[in-house]
Amino acid sequence: MDGSFNTWFADGKIRNQGIFLSGKRIGQWKSWYNSGQQSSIVNFEVDKILECSFWNNAGEIVYQGKDTKRCNDIYTGYYNTYSLESDEPG
Repeated sequence: MDGSFNTWFADGKIRNQGIFLSGKRIGQWKSWYNSGQQSSIVNFEVDKILECSFWNNAGEIVYQGKDTKRCNDIYTGYYNTYSLESDEPG
């Protein structure tokens, strides 16, 4: 899979936006809550997280930095624990 990747909520609002190259995430990936509030910006280099920023649904920064282990833990934990549609643990 190569090229732009976008997903939307059922109401048509953007949910995720990023780029794949040879099936791997590259560059800046962005995600939003259904409210329209930015939930994350994660920068990838060939599927490896370089840096990240995460916000809660109230717009408060939860973490921002280049600690790749922490970014990965938050990124994978966030997407495995929360439903982006409801913003509640699922």
